[in-house]
Amino acid sequence: MNDISSDDIFLLKQRLAEQEALIHALQEKLSNREREIDHLQAQLDKLRRMTSAVVPKKSPAVSHKWKPI
Repeated sequence: MNDISSDDIFLLKQRLAEQEALIHALQEKLSNREREIDHLQAQLDKLRRMTSAVVPKKSPAVSHKWKPI
């Protein structure tokens, strides 16, 4: 004796479809965030290379001779 009605089956299938759609949307969002993280990591690596390649320049010694008033 089957106590599950066709309405119950329909509702379960509908909920399953909603869950699958949500899973798909969340996977897409996660994928986008992973791409963004990769892009930002590449930018960070580039900036680190740029700053490590910069050699600090010494400013020339400035000698001011002040004249008394």
